[in-house]
Amino acid sequence: TAAEYDPMYPVYLAVDPGIAFASVVLFIQQVNGQLRVFDELYLAEVLNRDMVTMVQQHPAFGNIEKVVFDPYGGTQRAMGQEAVITTWQERLGGRGITFTAPRDPRPKIADRLARVHDYLAPNQRLGGHPGLIYAPRCKESVRELEGWIDDDGNERGYRYRMTETGEIASETPNPVDDHASSAIGYFIIEHIGYSDVRRTRPQAVQKTPAFLTAFQRPGQFAARR
Repeated sequence: TAAEYDPMYPVYLAVDPGIAFASVVLFIQQVNGQLRVFDELYLAEVLNRDMVTMVQQHPAFGNIEKVVFDPYGGTQRAMGQEAVITTWQERLGGRGITFTAPRDPRPKIADRLARVHDYLAPNQRLGGHPGLIYAPRCKESVRELEGWIDDDGNERGYRYRMTETGEIASETPNPVDDHASSAIGYFIIEHIGYSDVRRTRPQAVQKTPAFLTAFQRPGQFAARR
């Protein structure tokens, strides 16, 4: 199974317009029930209209059918820009693309994590393959999910807060380093729904390895070739 662009299938975008931090666009296809993230735009301090231009220049642009925004990010205004969703609609609305976001109330972090967990797990209907895979080029998305150590020795990635003894200290992860992770979570909920959501609380675990992502599966997210 490969997460590569196939022009025979429609393309969906998951957008987290971080504005001053990371602005993320994930390029997704759903093939035989499997979600395949085949490319990403992951940039800092980029104007929203410039991000749209990059999307227009992407080889898969002609197959885009739907854009799913972070429910709050779509209305953000920063760096002298109009609301994010307004720019996208004005620039791309004439192409018949649907622009949407999860409805109020905003999906809870636990629900987003549960849905991503569901799709990362091996699926018997898919021959034991995960329901969500990433192309090797989606390096920043994978880094968020697996975690990393920055130049100052700090543990980074979409992580739970940990106690000094290595136990999970909160029910929700830190709201940092989560741009692509949030985008795919919102996309699954809006595009597919809440079905089969697991709502169990995370269990306290030992801090092994040095970092623990919100998904608790070190190495699980290595890009598929």
